[in-house]
Parts: sequence; structure tokens; C-alpha cells
Amino acid sequence: MALTLTGLLLLLLSPALFNMDRFLFRTNVTAEQSRMQRLLYRRLAATLDNVYHYPFFDGNFPPFTGDERGFTVLTQSEEGLAQTEYLLQGGELLITSFYYERDTLATEPQEKEETVILANRLVNPYFAYLDETSGVWRSVWDEKDYPRLVRLITGLRFESGDEYDLVPVVIPLRIGQKYGWE
Repeated sequence: MALTLTGLLLLLLSPALFNMDRFLFRTNVTAEQSRMQRLLYRRLAATLDNVYHYPFFDGNFPPFTGDERGFTVLTQSEEGLAQTEYLLQGGELLITSFYYERDTLATEPQEKEETVILANRLVNPYFAYLDETSGVWRSVWDEKDYPRLVRLITGLRFESGDEYDLVPVVIPLRIGQKYGWE
């Protein structure tokens, strides 16, 4: 009788132990994925929340331009006006900022440049841009207007060689948008 009860108890506990093992393993894998996801979202949001809208189409400052490999946008930061470029290159996401002189009306970036490698080990990354008028995601943006949303789709390669897809990072561009009640 005791052997039967022990066998029954082990039979009942085995799925719980199996699920606990799967949960603990999955938590370790998803922790790095979620850290990378948050890092990409926060950095893209910090840049795209500070987009500077140059109201004239005279060509003095470049408009928002982008393709699958990255985009360039005019931003306002504590250091001043900057041309910020996100570039996907060899599994890395590079951010380069070219700062304009603060005191003069120079339309060429000054010598001060800052490059940061935001992420490496990215798998098949690409950017897409939402055209608000047509509702279509486009891989190239060369319009005078700004896109409504910017999307980064990528995967992540772990040191073990395993690859996992990340949830697409979608950031709105609030510039030129109406919020609140009309």
C-alpha cells in the first residue's frame, strides 16, 4: 500500500517538476530578450521623442529619411541641435549624432560627433515606416512629411548560438500630430 501511495504521489508531482524546470529555463532565456527589448525601445523612444521639426523645406536641414538599414532625423538635445543617424551594420545597431553649432546659423554639422553601439548580435534586423495617409508600412522613407510610426523588427543571437525573434519595436513620432480632444 505504501509503495502504491508513493508511486501515486510521484506521478502527481512529475508534471509540476517538469513545468518548474521549463519555467526556470524559459525565464533565463526571456530575461535577456526582455532586457534587449527594453533597451531598444527606450533608446529609440528617447531619440524619436526629441525630433526637431524644421518648418521650412529650403534644404538647409535634412528631413527625416530612412530605409531598411536605418534612418536619419534632426533632434534636439541638451547638447543642442543634432543630426542623429541609426544604422544597422553587420548585426549591430549604431547611433551616430552630428551636432550643429549652437551660436551660429551653420547648416553643416560641426566636428563634434558621437557614435554608440547600442546592440550587437542582432539577427535579420530592418526598419519600416508607417505612411499615415495610406496605412502601409514602407521600407524606404524619402517624403517631406514624417512617418507616423517607426518599426524595428529583429531577432537576437545568444552566445550559445541560439536565435530568438524579438517582439517588433514600434515607436510613434509625435511631431505634427494632434492629441487630446478637438
